Amino acid sequence: MSHYCSPCGIWYHTQREWNLHFPATDHAPKFSCHSCEYTTYYFSLKALEQHTKDVHLPPNYCRECDRSFLNDSFLQQHKKLVHVPSIYCSECHRYFISDAALNQHLRGRAHASAEMAPRVAASRLYCGTCNRKFVNKQAMTQHMASQSH
Repeated sequence: MSHYCSPCGIWYHTQREWNLHFPATDHAPKFSCHSCEYTTYYFSLKALEQHTKDVHLPPNYCRECDRSFLNDSFLQQHKKLVHVPSIYCSECHRYFISDAALNQHLRGRAHASAEMAPRVAASRLYCGTCNRKFVNKQAMTQHMASQSH
């Protein structure tokens, strides 16, 4: 497969050759940091975003919620109070940082029925015979195929 640089009128035999050429030219889109001389090329916007986070964020910055604090002790106190896993799954004895994280866990493969996952929304599937609730169709299908209901 060939790669063509239209501003230069040059064909490159491989993607690697083209990747080496294109950033070195004036026609390659560049992303520059507004705070320093760092520059990255057209395929590295994420690299610029990472650079900004790594180099230019305030020293007492919480990356989890985008808040800044006066000093490190306030940041550490904030992390202990706000970002500690505090939602408990009584079935597998794990802690989660939010109800959403727990619900995602409960909807996953860890728990097959809503009886084991009481915090999952009540609108889930259920067996009309025994009223057992299920978090996914596969679990309900297996239950319905069994003789236990």
